[in-house]
Amino acid sequence: MGWFLSQPVMALDGVSFSIGAGEAFGLIGPNGSGKSTLLRILSTVLLPSSGQVWIRGIPISKVTLVKALLGVAPSEARGFSGELSGRQNLEFFAVLQRLRPAAIRHRVEHLLQRVGIADLGKQRVWTYSTGQRQRLNIARALLHDPPIVLFDEPTKALDPWAAKETRLWIREELIKRQRKTLLIASNQMEDIGELCDRVVFLRKGKPVFLGSAKEAQKLSADNLS
Repeated sequence: MGWFLSQPVMALDGVSFSIGAGEAFGLIGPNGSGKSTLLRILSTVLLPSSGQVWIRGIPISKVTLVKALLGVAPSEARGFSGELSGRQNLEFFAVLQRLRPAAIRHRVEHLLQRVGIADLGKQRVWTYSTGQRQRLNIARALLHDPPIVLFDEPTKALDPWAAKETRLWIREELIKRQRKTLLIASNQMEDIGELCDRVVFLRKGKPVFLGSAKEAQKLSADNLS
């Protein structure tokens, strides 16, 4: 039996960018490029070993203050109870978000309507399609009406029709109507091209491109190596 000493791995190196209020910013790169690590840092799940991160002027170390500004929609709609209805699930998470009890019912009904699944509110979540679960996932991220929303692969595992509908909803509702600030991590160039203003491309933890989404779509894999 042998012993293996693991060497430290630098997950992110020299990554630096800023996102303007109301901007939709894309985070792209192959698997293992550091996208997930960066999202975990921004969502306060991980604290960076070095470097600095501010969200609206607040250092990432002030976790409680930062969390109040963020909504996080992970790539997979996990954490929901399949035996509870969509409405009941959202009410549960609203309590965890410390929403005022008197406001919870109205907020949940409003979000079910806004994401287009109000007719499914009473159905158990195990009956939902993948696309419907993703909409519930987005509604959960918006419960406390955060000004900033982090998306990890918003159209992952969706069929082309559901993916198109999800992108349309994000663009029309969150970007145009509500003017949310969005950070969207995705390997789907349709997500980037249709939703984002600017992007950063990561490779092995390092930024190899920072610019407009239109410019990023024109670059080949060789240009970004």
